[in-house]
Amino acid sequence: MIDLSLLSLFQATHAQMILSRRRTFTEWGKGMSEEEYLQRDLDCDAFEHTKDGKLITWVLAPRNQPDSIDFLCSCETFRRPGLAQFPGEGIEATEPKRVSCYGIASVFTPIQNRGKGYAKHMTRLLHWVLAPSSALAVEDFPEEWGAPPPRAEQAGDAMFSALWSDVGRELYWTCGPMGNTDGWTVSDAISTSFDLNKADLETNKPEGGPWLWLDEAALLRAWDQDAERIGVEMKSEMLAGDRKVSFSILPTEGVAAFHHRRNMFLVKRALPDAIHWGIIKPSNVEGTTFTEKTVFASWMIEVRPPGPRTLLVTRLRANTEAFEGLIKTLKIFARNNGVEKIEVWNLPHDLRNSAETLGGHSYERDEHLPAFKWYGPEAASDLVWIFSERSVLVSDGPSVQCR
Repeated sequence: MIDLSLLSLFQATHAQMILSRRRTFTEWGKGMSEEEYLQRDLDCDAFEHTKDGKLITWVLAPRNQPDSIDFLCSCETFRRPGLAQFPGEGIEATEPKRVSCYGIASVFTPIQNRGKGYAKHMTRLLHWVLAPSSALAVEDFPEEWGAPPPRAEQAGDAMFSALWSDVGRELYWTCGPMGNTDGWTVSDAISTSFDLNKADLETNKPEGGPWLWLDEAALLRAWDQDAERIGVEMKSEMLAGDRKVSFSILPTEGVAAFHHRRNMFLVKRALPDAIHWGIIKPSNVEGTTFTEKTVFASWMIEVRPPGPRTLLVTRLRANTEAFEGLIKTLKIFARNNGVEKIEVWNLPHDLRNSAETLGGHSYERDEHLPAFKWYGPEAASDLVWIFSERSVLVSDGPSVQCR
């Protein structure tokens, strides 16, 4: 068994970052050549979701050789905008608080290093570079791990971190900052899917409109408005009597746009005429301000083999009255683009019931399980992650696979 005190977590050098991406190609690069796979990520590095140190690649390496290209495993973190709503007395005390949070992605161990606990140890060390020093006292760092990992200038202010597990519900709970407990807690992982069939061919006319179809520029504006509305709704729920601390990752600063941009390389080849990536039914004439009556959805299209071509809804807001028209319109768009399936994450309970009447099926996923680690004093049982939809997922391919 390796002496864990001889290893530590380091911010990757440029050479280590490129190698970490190259290592993942064989398992995660379906539908692309290695050159295309690497170029896609380099292109994405120019977008807002990675700028100003938001994206950091981390490696687990020998403590005395932090720059080694023989590092044992690697992962990525993305700093993201979030909101947290704390209980309080009076209107002032119930304003949502803007917080920093981190999405964890691309946890990867080369085959020759698997089964030795390297990735598990790497993710345990991540807490010590993401959480503020006030949340984790240095004197509590496990002695058998040696010294805490060096902090990075662009990290260390997390209110919470999140990952999407492809290895079940329990493993990441055992990756805590002190050892084998108190790691990431799995939250709701409910998908609702609609399999398109001949019954969906009855009409080609959008229902429930008028609808505005959104290109990328219009979507960016819509996500900004959506984020404002998320804060309003978090406060309203607290004033209505919900005493749990609620938190959310916002779709702004390139977070929701990441999926569309990263996926466009493949989509442009398969669907060259696809130009719309969202739809909105405005609640006012200008359509510039989101209210409780605004109906909105954004999506990406999964075209990689071997699964069916799927319209993945990244963000959805609708009331029960408008939901039927929205889903029927999405089915028309999907059918016209050769899509076989529509999938939505974590619909509210009332909309799940409506989905069943429209041919939808809700089920608990066994992949991409959203899990969080909170760095405040509150217990996980006193927290609720809201608006946990696909827009905040940190990867549109295989997520984190701790080995």
